[in-house]
Amino acid sequence: MVDGRAAEEQLRGLRAAVVEVRRVLPGEADAAVDLDVRNAWARLRPGDGAFVSEQLARRMKLSIGDSVEVPAPGGNWTLAIVGIYADYGNPKGQIAVNFAALTRRFPQVPLTRMGLSVWPAAVPGLISALQDKFGLDGRNLIDQATMKAESTRIFNRTFAVTAALNAFTLGVAGIALLTSLLTLGNSRLPQLAPLWAIGITRKRLAGIELLKTMSVALITTLLALPLGLLVAWCLIAVVNVKAFGWRLPFHVFPLQLFELVGVAMAASLLAALIPVLKLARMQPARLVKIFADER
Repeated sequence: MVDGRAAEEQLRGLRAAVVEVRRVLPGEADAAVDLDVRNAWARLRPGDGAFVSEQLARRMKLSIGDSVEVPAPGGNWTLAIVGIYADYGNPKGQIAVNFAALTRRFPQVPLTRMGLSVWPAAVPGLISALQDKFGLDGRNLIDQATMKAESTRIFNRTFAVTAALNAFTLGVAGIALLTSLLTLGNSRLPQLAPLWAIGITRKRLAGIELLKTMSVALITTLLALPLGLLVAWCLIAVVNVKAFGWRLPFHVFPLQLFELVGVAMAASLLAALIPVLKLARMQPARLVKIFADER
């Protein structure tokens, strides 16, 4: 549990906040993105170990096992890095240390916030008692479960907008593919007329054209998928790190890839059927005219 006790210090010319970790709540250990040291959370208790945020680790080129010197009133405080954690959106670097160790090193830093862990059923009564005793309002006293529920609701609404934009983008891409294949199908008609002239039936020509268009669409889609994943990885692992100092996790979702392939093939089938049906129903006289014009 991290509270409001912190100290702003300069580390190699970079301003960083030294914050405290009092104890680990269930699931909090998952917040660390890189814990290669065995019993990393236990390493914080003696006061000589620390977690650093990903931004600070990248700026100072730190990794697990390195040490960092923190200026303190009683002399430099040497801390071994035992974990690196994600801290998305925070422009400041942070070093998380044991509460007791921080209090010893920075006794002048005030304790401005604190957290209490109680049974859910006791939360309303505790909030009421604290408000009556200390005159606190909603700005000073927050129920974590309520705040988490509201944050999750806003988060889900954000992703609802993202899903709508994804659907819109996918629709635009499908229309672009449809238009391109329709143009290609119409331009292919003069090349099919000589094949009809040497004896291939219109229905067989239509089947060949349909198979060829679908094959080209499938090959193009299968080549585009790894290229798209590569571009996404570059944005996450290179561009985002250079711009913000932190890296998002990279996950591949097979169902979405199958959905993308399905949309591409459906648009290709629709685009191929229109000129194919047109070819299958075309009058021989028109094919003769096209063949004569091409000669």
